[in-house]
Amino acid sequence: MTRRRIYGLILTVLMTVPLKPLYAADVSKADVEAVEKQAEARRMEHKKLQAQAVQLSLELAKINEKMIKAAAQLQGDEEKTTQMEAELETLEKRLAEAKEKFKKENSSLIQTLAALQNLALHPNQALLAQPLEPEDMVRSALLLRQTVPYLSKRAEKIAADLKLIDEEQKKVLAQLGKIQEKKDSIQKQQNAMKEMSRQKAEMRQQVEGQSQKTGKEAEKLASEAADLRDLWEKIEHERELKRRRDEEIRRAARAREEKTRKAYLEEQRRLKTQNNNLISEDNDVINAKGSGFANARGKLVRPARGNILTAYGEELSKGVSSKGIMIGTRNAAQVIAPYDGTVVFSGPFKGYGNLIIIDHGKGYMSLLAGMSALQAESGQLVLAGEPVGIMPEKGKAKLYVEIRQNKRPINPAPWFAN
Repeated sequence: MTRRRIYGLILTVLMTVPLKPLYAADVSKADVEAVEKQAEARRMEHKKLQAQAVQLSLELAKINEKMIKAAAQLQGDEEKTTQMEAELETLEKRLAEAKEKFKKENSSLIQTLAALQNLALHPNQALLAQPLEPEDMVRSALLLRQTVPYLSKRAEKIAADLKLIDEEQKKVLAQLGKIQEKKDSIQKQQNAMKEMSRQKAEMRQQVEGQSQKTGKEAEKLASEAADLRDLWEKIEHERELKRRRDEEIRRAARAREEKTRKAYLEEQRRLKTQNNNLISEDNDVINAKGSGFANARGKLVRPARGNILTAYGEELSKGVSSKGIMIGTRNAAQVIAPYDGTVVFSGPFKGYGNLIIIDHGKGYMSLLAGMSALQAESGQLVLAGEPVGIMPEKGKAKLYVEIRQNKRPINPAPWFAN
C-alpha cells in the first residue's frame, strides 16, 4: 500500500466520519488486515535472507581456507622450480665442458691417424718425401708404430667421452621436462587461485546485495507501520483497547526480530572466531586466545618466497636508507598476507606502484608494494596466508615489505621465521 493511498484514505475518512462511522471502521479494518499480511510476508522474507547470509558466510570461510592452502602449495612449487633451474644450469655447464674436451681430443686423433694411414698405404713415397737421413726415417717409422697402442687408448677414452656427453644430454632433457611440468603445474594452480578469487568476489557481492535488500525491506515495513498507526489513531479512537493489544503484538514481533538479529550477530562472531582459527604457521602463537600481532614476532611467514636483496637500514643513496626490506621473487610469484587484519588501502600509490596496507591492530601495520595485480580490496578482512597479490610476469620481480608500529617503520627481518 502506497503512502498516497493511505493519505487519501485518511482524508476520505476524516470527511465521512460524522456521516458514515461504520463505513470508516469497515475500510480501516480491511486496510489493517492487508498491511498485516504484507508485514508478515516481509518478516518471513527477512528471516530467509538472514539464513542465506549465514550460509554464504560459511561458504566464504571454506573458500578462505582453500585459498590459504593453495597459496602455500604454490609458493612451495615456485621454490622447487627455482632449485631445478639451478640444477639445469649446472648440467648445461658440464655438457659444454665435455663437448669442448671431446672436440680437442678428436681433432688431435684425426691428424695422427691420417699420418699413419698415409705411411701404411705409401711407405716408399712417405719416406722419400721426408728430408731426413735414412737412419732418422727408420727411427720415425718405428716411433709411429709404437704410438698405435697409445692411440688405441685415446680412441677408447674418446668413446667414453662420447658416452658421457650422451648421458649428460639425456639428463639435461629430463631436467627440462621436469621444469616444464612444474611450470605447467604452477600455471594450473594460479588459474585455480584466480577462479577461487572470482568466486569469493561474487559471493561477497551476493551477501552485500542481500543485506541491502533486507535493509530496504525493513525500512519500508517500518514506514508503512507508522502510516498505519497514524490512520488508526485518527479514525479508530473507539477501538483503543484493540489498538493496545495490536501494539503488544507488534512489540512481541519486534522482540522476536531483535532476538533473531542478535542470534545472527552471534553467528557472525562465531564465524569470525572460526576464521581466525584458519591462520597458518605456528598456531600455538598466532592463534593463542587473546594474543596479538606482537606475540607473532619471529613466527610470521614471508609474504613471498625469495632472497632479501635490500636489508632494513641499508643506504640507498647519500643520506637515504631503506625503511623496509626488498625480496627478489620469481616472476608471477604469489604474495600472501603475513598476518590477519583489515586492508585499509589497496591500489596504486606514487613511488610504490600497486600497494596494499594491512592494519593488524594495536598500532601495527604491514605494507606490501611491487605487485602487478591485487587480490584484496580496501575494507576486506584477510587472514594470515591468504593471497593478496601477484608479482609481475616480466623483468626482475621485487617485493618491498615494511612493518610499522605506531606509524614508524621497524625492522621487518626479526618478525619472519627463517
